[in-house]
Amino acid sequence: MWNRWLIAALVVSILVNLALGGFVVGQMTRDFAPMPGLHSMIGVARLVRFLEEDRRREVVGDLWDRRRALRQSLRAIRGAQRDIAVALTTEPFDEAALREAFEAFRDRLESSQASSHEMLASVASRLTPEERERLARALSRPERHRGGGPPR
Repeated sequence: MWNRWLIAALVVSILVNLALGGFVVGQMTRDFAPMPGLHSMIGVARLVRFLEEDRRREVVGDLWDRRRALRQSLRAIRGAQRDIAVALTTEPFDEAALREAFEAFRDRLESSQASSHEMLASVASRLTPEERERLARALSRPERHRGGGPPR
């Protein structure tokens, strides 16, 4: 009889601990957003949303054709992020592997950023002086926080 109660108490204890652990992890990561703004074309489209729809299509135009390359770039960045997580959690810990993973991540981010800048420059070259002024204001506006609470 005592064994049943002991097993039941153990199961309830494990469930409560798992629920509490999940709650704590959820609270710690609720404001986490994975790499916001990496998709360059979405960022460009967002930056020129002050334009009328037809003008926006004209300005962004053929750059949408580059989306496939952008998706590949994002996959490479996410893969590099996974490599960092693996290097951090692999036992025995290998500091050199972690440093290599960080370096690969930086390289992929730098490449993605260069492509993004190239596209933004191309879009800017198609804008009027007034539109470029509005683009400059859009670029200088701080991004709104989209997490579950205030920025920390």
